[in-house]
Amino acid sequence: MVKTRCDYLDEISGLFIIHMILWHCFQNAGMMDCSVYRILSRLFFFFMPWFFYKSGIFFNPQKTFKEIVSAGFKRLLIPFISFFLMGLLCWMVHLFFTSGLSVTAAVVNPMKELLLYGSCNGNLALWFLLTLFFVRILYWIVSKVPCSSVVQIVVLFGLVVLCSNFGPHKPYYVGNTFLGLFFFSLGRATFSPLQGEGGKRNLLIAVSGFVWLSVVLFDWTRGDARTNAGRLYEGWLLASVAGILAVNFLGAKKNRKLGILSKIGRSSMVYFVVHWPLIILIKAFLVDLLGWENHLKVLCVMVSFLLISLPLISWFVNRKMKWIVGA
Repeated sequence: MVKTRCDYLDEISGLFIIHMILWHCFQNAGMMDCSVYRILSRLFFFFMPWFFYKSGIFFNPQKTFKEIVSAGFKRLLIPFISFFLMGLLCWMVHLFFTSGLSVTAAVVNPMKELLLYGSCNGNLALWFLLTLFFVRILYWIVSKVPCSSVVQIVVLFGLVVLCSNFGPHKPYYVGNTFLGLFFFSLGRATFSPLQGEGGKRNLLIAVSGFVWLSVVLFDWTRGDARTNAGRLYEGWLLASVAGILAVNFLGAKKNRKLGILSKIGRSSMVYFVVHWPLIILIKAFLVDLLGWENHLKVLCVMVSFLLISLPLISWFVNRKMKWIVGA
């Protein structure tokens, strides 16, 4: 377990949070067919697995089961519940401007979405927090089994592939919990050993960089961490491992600190839990109420608003309401 913060991990976290927010803006603005969105999809296709990997780096399995559950409730479930409710309110605004409010649409359907998908349409990104809560508990249990980390990782990889190919495909959090557990275990087992120098390590990083670049250039595999499915999914899992190792190496070797990315990375929870409800609100106002049909115009306003509002919200939460993001 790594006990101190790594600046470059905060910087990578900040980079991937920005990537994720832009990705979601393109999706909600209806611009998934444009070349920029396709480039974003290829460039950091492994960003969600990376967050599981990073979480494993700092996990301490020596704590008691009660401590693990308690910490998970504070850091993950409190933000999940708080911003699930925020997302629900924003989704009601969307419903009010479109199909109209009803008990079924505003309450029953979001509860079904929670049970089947691990989140609701009002804050779809929250699935990660619920899954990570389960992953931490399961890893604590798995860590008590007397076997090598190599065996553990191979078995978990097999379970991810089995779930992807044979199900159950719903609820989503069955499959994505195994996926999260695989990358979480990988982070726990490989991060510290890969900090040294050596020929084998350098060869591994070089091969990882080549695999990452091959996906960016040729788009030979795709995957979705939330649904635990994709095209040539086993290849996507292995390519994600390669991407994680390569981006961590590049982050560690760069010559200068990237203060803005580090600052965003340290507040990544705020950006993560708030951005989707804000996107829903912006879309409800511009598209549902005002009837804007120009996708590029919607995207520009959406990105501009988030660029201003998210740092301000982060500043406020980090000073007045840290508890709501598990701090």
